[in-house]
Amino acid sequence: METSTQWCNDLGLISEGASTSDPPEVVGFESYEAELEGWLLDNEFKHKVIFIVGMGGLGKTTLAKLVYNKTQISDHFSCKAWVTVSQTFSNQKVIASMVRQFHQATTDSDPLGLGNDLNNHHDQHHQGELLQHLLEEERYMFVFDDVWNVSFCEHLKKVLPETKRGCTIIITTRVYKNLDVWWPQFFFVRVMEMQPLEPTMAFELFSKNVSQQITFFPPEMEKLSHEILQRCEGLPAALVAVGRFLSTKNKTFLGWKQFLEKNSSMLKLNLLLKDISESLLPKFGYLPLSIEACFLYFGVYPKDYLVSWKRLVRQLVAEGFVESEDMGNDHLNELVSLSLIQVPDANSTINGKPRWCRVQNLMHEAIQLVCDTKSGFVRSKQPEESNEDNFTDSHIRPRFPYMVGESIDPFNSTKWYANDRYKLLKLLDLEGCGNRVFVPEEVGNLIFLTYLSVRNTTIMMLPKSIGKLQRLQTLDLKYSLVCELPIEINNLRELKYILAYYYGKRRDTLLNTVRGVKINEGFGHWDGLRKLYHIEANNDVGLMKELRKFSQLKKLGITKLTKETSRALCTSFDTMYQLENLQLFSLSSDEILDLETLSFPSLLRSLHLEGCLDKLPGCIPRLQTLERLTLRFSKLTDDPLEDIQYLVSLIKLELYEAYDGEQLRFKNGGFQNLKVLSVRGLSRLNSISIDEWALPYLEEFTIGESTRLKEIPLGIKHLRTLKSLKLYDMGDEFGLSMVPNGGQHYYVVQHIQDVNFYYKRHGGKRYDVSPLR
Repeated sequence: METSTQWCNDLGLISEGASTSDPPEVVGFESYEAELEGWLLDNEFKHKVIFIVGMGGLGKTTLAKLVYNKTQISDHFSCKAWVTVSQTFSNQKVIASMVRQFHQATTDSDPLGLGNDLNNHHDQHHQGELLQHLLEEERYMFVFDDVWNVSFCEHLKKVLPETKRGCTIIITTRVYKNLDVWWPQFFFVRVMEMQPLEPTMAFELFSKNVSQQITFFPPEMEKLSHEILQRCEGLPAALVAVGRFLSTKNKTFLGWKQFLEKNSSMLKLNLLLKDISESLLPKFGYLPLSIEACFLYFGVYPKDYLVSWKRLVRQLVAEGFVESEDMGNDHLNELVSLSLIQVPDANSTINGKPRWCRVQNLMHEAIQLVCDTKSGFVRSKQPEESNEDNFTDSHIRPRFPYMVGESIDPFNSTKWYANDRYKLLKLLDLEGCGNRVFVPEEVGNLIFLTYLSVRNTTIMMLPKSIGKLQRLQTLDLKYSLVCELPIEINNLRELKYILAYYYGKRRDTLLNTVRGVKINEGFGHWDGLRKLYHIEANNDVGLMKELRKFSQLKKLGITKLTKETSRALCTSFDTMYQLENLQLFSLSSDEILDLETLSFPSLLRSLHLEGCLDKLPGCIPRLQTLERLTLRFSKLTDDPLEDIQYLVSLIKLELYEAYDGEQLRFKNGGFQNLKVLSVRGLSRLNSISIDEWALPYLEEFTIGESTRLKEIPLGIKHLRTLKSLKLYDMGDEFGLSMVPNGGQHYYVVQHIQDVNFYYKRHGGKRYDVSPLR
């Protein structure tokens, strides 16, 4: 039987000598192979750099090897070389390898006496000179395999000659970011991003490696094979390895079932997949310690778990792995760029940050292997393992204590709150746990707690003992039923994040559907607070003035504002120099938000105003950092576009019942960076005009509930970057004018990829969607 190391080598997971060995049989690489070969043989650009990018195990090395060994590629280049770089590379050794391979390719002997001791006889400078001498008249090709740091390219530029005949560089890497910044402008840069195999291709590759003679599986074996394939998630490395392993087993239903049952956690019991999993991980020491800790933290969550990006960042802060949310976001983005964690939907973002992230299943099991051997790290139980009886000390350790809500009954105080071994808990996340209305008083005994979440629960009350949690930094009450904070919480000096809101139904069309929590005066000890949203103004002018003590606040949301409390609030912003996100909601449609004396902080990036305004606050046109602006139920009589069209950073604008006028005009030169625009609920609006040079980068446009607007704005034909047009309850006449066959105004929207109509039928609460084509 072949060893796992040999299989990994065949797959390109161990890259030494990969260029000369016979390529393994592959499936699903045909399009990649054809495209890469076309790029290499294309003579339009003399100097090319091609990046093959993707997570470990996708077959980047294998693909490069397939093309590298093709005869037509060898004929096209007078000389070529393959260099494995890996995570810990030496410039001198890399250059030495290049010199040796090219010297052997261009000469029959070794007149310079380089031999195997080139590293000892020539320093890096002389090696570079020799390399340029060897290549100056050649059309050459390099493959640099397994590059982890794209700054490596900076070193290459210093030694690679600019030949008259041209050159091509192929780099296989997991790193996504800044791929083109290291190369001179005369280099043409292409990026090939590899993806996991589709299920049918994965099954074909798996089947071929189980047995060349098998053309189909009996139904019962096919089911078992798909269970195995789910663990591999389309990674060719894992599919080949598992397939070849099973090829040595009894190919019967009972034989495979026994394998599957004995390997419920395959990476622990099987050296083969342990090798595969380790190939997916970076060498520890390559990542800085704080980034390594963020990566290993995914072992806390169950396998196949979609992790909320924002929640994860706050937990990393609470653990002390990162100093701030900004640092946490940077670390996670670095892990994404290294293909170590995945963002399932790149378009699903909140304020430019992903909503969710995850690690691939094999990666997760590899992380748990590391966590089991690293002191102080705790891993989570899988759902089938999670019950009170088997929740052991190994799941809570002093340096990394964390409680998974599903593992034990968090509300049974007699079982664990009084137990000494749980008093070291730092994170208590009860999200989605049980139909309970209160948290037991005994939670106050968890004096090391830094993070407490009751998000998405039916909890209505917090215990007074919360005042004992002097280390508490994060309190997450989102979508719980907690309406008021106990006054004892005012004494907590380490609080950084209080997250408390509940969005009611029909949030998009109704005022006052956002609920916050009531707090009591005397909370000035929270001088390190970074986020506070949402709290109720509670008709308390003193409460609004006390907010001026929060000089480090970055996000603030306040509900149930009246004219008096909103006026009092204006004086508090003078000290909020770091505020980036502000959301204000009036008590009712009759209450005016009096913000005339308001002076917003200069760093404000997102502003949401919901309630009647006499006029737009005069400071808004000066907010040159503002990226998102929402005006809802403002009922302005003056066109708001006049004041905001030259906000250079604005990328998203939402207007809902914000303007009582009849015309909106987007002028030439206005909204130069706007990407998302929504204009809804303007009941008197009968005209939207868009000048030819307005909104040059708009991608998404929404119009709705404006019954007097009888035809599509003709200026939309100028919006060449527009990808999506959404039309809500705009009437049959409006829609019929745009139908593809005979519609009077179809020419206005024919360039837009997605045009959709949304209608509420028969007084329903949900919209029916009808695409234009």
